[in-house]
Amino acid sequence: NLTGIFLTNEIMEKGSLNFLNGEVTVEDLFLKPERVNEAIRPVLFSLTSRGTPKKRGIDLIPARPKSMHLKKDLDNITTGLDTGALDRGQLKVALSCIRRTATRRYDYDYCLIDFPPAANVLTKDCLGAADYVLSPATMDRSAKEGIASLFAIIADVKEEGNPNLELLGIVPVTFDKRFAYDTQSLDSLQENEHIINTPIRTSSDVKWASEFGIPLAYNKKTAPVTRDYKELVSVLLEKMGDNE
Repeated sequence: NLTGIFLTNEIMEKGSLNFLNGEVTVEDLFLKPERVNEAIRPVLFSLTSRGTPKKRGIDLIPARPKSMHLKKDLDNITTGLDTGALDRGQLKVALSCIRRTATRRYDYDYCLIDFPPAANVLTKDCLGAADYVLSPATMDRSAKEGIASLFAIIADVKEEGNPNLELLGIVPVTFDKRFAYDTQSLDSLQENEHIINTPIRTSSDVKWASEFGIPLAYNKKTAPVTRDYKELVSVLLEKMGDNE
């Protein structure tokens, strides 16, 4: 979903995400991690309906929709990692191969790895490349079950080769204080010591941001949900020891 949201302008220009069939994407990096510089593309967006899309400090390594994977789909990659046909730790190798070039300055403060919470070898490969884990928790019963599964996955990854992996926290999301169920769910989640007590409220502004591919911090600077995210970022920077 993140690829579709952030490449909104290219999708509109080229008709669909099919153009990624001719590009290097994250799937290719599990096969040839040294091609990572070819996979990095700037995120372009305009702040007005008639403005010119511009670079604004975010780069993306896209992923193909599953319908486009063909023989190099994630299922095959997962199987390859699991059976040893592919080397484990490929994503970590890829990130280590990022190099500055004459035309592109890859000076990143943070790299966010977005992946589903599935308990499989692909998820473990992603976590093997990470320093921290940040997990959202929705206001429903599945949140507690997901947290328990996450703890087990992190324990496995720490034992299998990334001992410094740290759970940065669990963030309550889509919280609506008007509903007693959400309030009770939040109270229940807060019994866990890893919960970050800055719940992200539910808001249509988030949906509009996704629709137009423009981060909230740019198009809804003063919205309540944007303030939620800014507060969350402050907490995360403090937890990581980066207060600048």
